[in-house]
Amino acid sequence: MRNNNPLKNQMYRRSLFLGTLFFLLAMIVTYFVVDFANTREGANSVGDLILDNAPDVNIFFFRVLLPLASFLLAAWFLLKHPERLPAALLSIGLMYMVRAVFILVTYLEAHPQKTFLNEAHPFFALLPFQGNDLFFSGHVAFPLMMAFLFWDSKHIRTIFILLSISSGFVTLLSKAHYTIDVLAAPFISYGVFRCSKKLFGKDFERF
Repeated sequence: MRNNNPLKNQMYRRSLFLGTLFFLLAMIVTYFVVDFANTREGANSVGDLILDNAPDVNIFFFRVLLPLASFLLAAWFLLKHPERLPAALLSIGLMYMVRAVFILVTYLEAHPQKTFLNEAHPFFALLPFQGNDLFFSGHVAFPLMMAFLFWDSKHIRTIFILLSISSGFVTLLSKAHYTIDVLAAPFISYGVFRCSKKLFGKDFERF
């Protein structure tokens, strides 16, 4: 469906409504799961070959810039291609639902040398993402999901792949995620994307 105003299509409006609801539900679930992960007892940090040997680097700016750039570019491209919006909302929502389950069942504490965002700037103390929402890395998975959603566009997918790779390096250098969180994210993101295409096939047919 490649018309100028897909909102004229009733099925599109229905899919957009359901996709928005599911995405918001995923964000709400993630909020409470992350809050639980930051306050639960019994979580411990683990050894990591890369993080234990990496130098301490202050790259707070890039830890904020890259996720923000991913989000803003995703919003921009989806608004320019509204026919993809329902499938994108459903796919991203499913990815964060899966991530919430993994965080809930995996008791991990952040690496002891991690610099927490709320320590870098008081504004970030207001946000729920303070440390133990580790497996898997949303910094890496989100831009990759956008790359999969725009795989037929070489320029857009390249932008998001580069954002994902850059985010992976930054999270490792800042010790914000364990190496396994970063390495697992591409595989999980792709798996969720394939599941989304099966579950929400009609929404992907609009591409």
